[in-house]
Amino acid sequence: MLFCSFWKSERKELDARLQGLAGSAILSTRKIDIPGYPKAFNPSLIPYQEGYLLSFRTRHRIQKGTLHARKKDVSFLGVVKLDRDFRVVEKSAQLLDVSSYAMHSSSTAEDGRLFKLGSRIFIFFNDFPLSNNKGYAPYFAELIEKEKRFLVKESAKQLNYAHAIPVEKNWSPFSSNDKLYLIYSDEPRVILEVDSDTGECSEVARYPTEWQWQWGEIRGGTPALQLDDALLTFFHSSIPSNLKKSRGGRLYVMGAYIFDAHFPFTPRKVTAVPLGEKEYYTKENRHNVVFPGGLAIEEHLIHVAWGKNNKQIHITTFNKAKLLHSLGLVK
Repeated sequence: MLFCSFWKSERKELDARLQGLAGSAILSTRKIDIPGYPKAFNPSLIPYQEGYLLSFRTRHRIQKGTLHARKKDVSFLGVVKLDRDFRVVEKSAQLLDVSSYAMHSSSTAEDGRLFKLGSRIFIFFNDFPLSNNKGYAPYFAELIEKEKRFLVKESAKQLNYAHAIPVEKNWSPFSSNDKLYLIYSDEPRVILEVDSDTGECSEVARYPTEWQWQWGEIRGGTPALQLDDALLTFFHSSIPSNLKKSRGGRLYVMGAYIFDAHFPFTPRKVTAVPLGEKEYYTKENRHNVVFPGGLAIEEHLIHVAWGKNNKQIHITTFNKAKLLHSLGLVK
């Protein structure tokens, strides 16, 4: 009886939190099942050849102290090809041999984000920093395809920013005038320019922002892509939750905003409420996590790849016009 009462209390809180989700622009949501990786999660997405290339993260539990004192699992990045209807291309799923803080293949890489810069494909991800293993640092590496396998062209480069903190994650890449940039933070707004040969980052913009967003601090999500005369990105944020199974005691949601495509890359409009449908959280999502990581834009459609419950991959297709209409001005 006590368990039943507690469950009903949690469900009531979740229902209250999810009132007003913005789902009118959603056309469809498809779960992606990758053969051999049943619990793959936190995907990214880019158009590739006649379909798409999807990256994913997979992890496995290990005996405590086997790898790193602070790690309870190993984590790998992988890629898989999808056709135009987001069906997995047979025998295309593979793990990537990524080296970052050490010369050997990393078993601690997390949350890859695919990004195209001209004809080149990069994957941005998190791993231990070169100096120690007490935090996280962002890295990036170029991918090439050879004999139907994707290879990392060379060891990943750490993204070096003079004001980085010990734990860094979720830097969102974008390009403007053929230059590579990163959204380091949105509160305040900090933009970095990246030397793609060295990974050195220089701060080119910093200014305060006043977001019309009541769901916690806006943090990185998908790369930002050109949308008409602006750039579009989907982000994640979180708010405290008393839900027992919430990751870290928080409820994670996603939103979107557009910003100027040229310096100083000022935000224009942002969603007023989280994007999604109620079942994103109430069906097979005990941790209450929705985490966007990839984006592809077509003439009338926007496809967003996102992770659910740290165990699933989904792709949601939005009507572009309806989504843009739902955005409100940023002060």
